Amino acid sequence: YTKTDMKYLVGGSFWNIFSQIIVSTSTLLLSIAFAHFISKEAYGEYKYILSIAGILSAFALSGLGAAINKSVNQGYEGTLNDIFWKNIKWSVFFMLIALGLSIYYFVNGNASLGIAMLVVGSFSPFLNSTNLYNAFLEAKKDFRRSAIYFGIIGNLFPAICLFIGVILTSKPIWLVVIYFASNTLIGLILYIRVLNIYKPNK
Repeated sequence: YTKTDMKYLVGGSFWNIFSQIIVSTSTLLLSIAFAHFISKEAYGEYKYILSIAGILSAFALSGLGAAINKSVNQGYEGTLNDIFWKNIKWSVFFMLIALGLSIYYFVNGNASLGIAMLVVGSFSPFLNSTNLYNAFLEAKKDFRRSAIYFGIIGNLFPAICLFIGVILTSKPIWLVVIYFASNTLIGLILYIRVLNIYKPNK
């Protein structure tokens, strides 16, 4: 009647909406925790570091998720693992720029930002690579796992770690370490989980 695969449409939409509700709620609660436990100055420095990390991401490879999606749809499942390692390999430019910024801040007497840039440069390539598993799940039309793994678990675990972090410390550098370490750790766990479930061909 609708000339559309309604089961496909409704199934994908349900899990996406459910995931968004959970993520939005956790983000709101985390924002309240930040406002309650740390100063405006510390929060400003924390967001400043994340903003720099976002700008530096422009120097990373783009379109990898789309490439995995297209390849997996054509039966080339091994593209996921191949692109995972290629992305880390080509992230050397990202790391060098982060290292350059780190040296700049150290020279100018800002050790906190200097260390933060080292953290960003060390974790970001692995964080970006591990999250590629979501493109694989989308290509497999596994919307349930995509929402639960990438949407819910992938956001809730770092949010919980940060919530504990803001209770224990108000230093921006430690919050940055917690942010990148928790996101990278859960991304790697879920990446391995997807590989074990689907066992992609080569």
